[in-house]
Amino acid sequence: MVYASQAAVAIRHVQLHQTLNEYLSDDGPTHIFTTTDAATMLGLSDNAVRLIARKNEIGTRIGNHWTFTPADIEKMKHRTPRGRPRKEAAV
Repeated sequence: MVYASQAAVAIRHVQLHQTLNEYLSDDGPTHIFTTTDAATMLGLSDNAVRLIARKNEIGTRIGNHWTFTPADIEKMKHRTPRGRPRKEAAV
């Protein structure tokens, strides 16, 4: 039973890898960024990028991986800040 489970997981990983490669092929968009690329450009963590993508329905999710177009990156740049507004410093 353990071997069957491991085989099923391996097959699923191969399918996801193939789907990702097809998406990133020449038929897909010309500029694609990964979660790490987007995080570097935005100055955020990978987890923060994934949270923004899920919340605002930005990007394409393939399995556990996210890909973003330049338009998606621009949408993520113009987001509202989290948390309470800060008080202005007293002069």
